[in-house]
Amino acid sequence: GCVKLTTIEASSFSTATLDNSTLDGFKNMLISAGFYTSNPDDVIFDRRPDVIFDRRPMDKNLAVYYDWKKWARTRDVDDRFPLFTAAARCLKWSYMKQIFTSNMPVVNEIDVLTGLPLFMLA
Repeated sequence: GCVKLTTIEASSFSTATLDNSTLDGFKNMLISAGFYTSNPDDVIFDRRPDVIFDRRPMDKNLAVYYDWKKWARTRDVDDRFPLFTAAARCLKWSYMKQIFTSNMPVVNEIDVLTGLPLFMLA
């Protein structure tokens, strides 16, 4: 190991306080950080999670959290942001809002497939 290491110099570290008394504190921290239990690809392509067996955890008490912020900032194979795909597919506002809050600056982008701004796709 690093037995002689005494100091770590870094510009900054992000920190979070966690309530160790319950798992709810950890779940709330994940959700406030942009992680959700729903798979964003299943939401955007209207796949029902109850019929997708291969992605379910083996332990029913185990929850998988997806990083929606990272996903919302990633372009797909057509070089399109997920919010543009969601708008073109006319997703419900509840889903659109979840995608939008994960990547708000995308409203300033133009859709690469249509050349339209986001508000014109909706």
